[in-house]
Amino acid sequence: GNEYIKQLKFEDALRCYSGAIEIDATNSIYVCNRAVAFLKLQDYHKAIEDCERALELDPEYGKAYGRLGFSHMHLGNLEKAKECYEQALKLDPGNETYTSSLGAVNLRLTAQKRKAEITGQAPQATGEEKNTASASAAAGVNSY
Repeated sequence: GNEYIKQLKFEDALRCYSGAIEIDATNSIYVCNRAVAFLKLQDYHKAIEDCERALELDPEYGKAYGRLGFSHMHLGNLEKAKECYEQALKLDPGNETYTSSLGAVNLRLTAQKRKAEITGQAPQATGEEKNTASASAAAGVNSY
């Protein structure tokens, strides 16, 4: 699966990781690696499912929190993304990708709050804010 990811053959990677999970459904790494294939295919809901499953198998799996944060960020769930990145950093304190992704999320949250103060409306992620947050972290998906 990892070689398929490197070759940008995400459907093949998905099949490979799914096959590995059929052989050993208790392996959090297989499940979390499949989440990467879902991320690359922009199927963030399935990536979230796999990350949550990986965390059920191994609650100390920092990469699963990082990938979960990435998925939530792309869906505009910025508060949830922030929580995930903070947990990922607790488990892997020096990780620059998690640090920069958390920074991007915090910037979007600050922008939402400022906009809400100006308009008097509750903060919500707009499509533009989702895209900006996504672009900020897009380079980091390979690090997850």
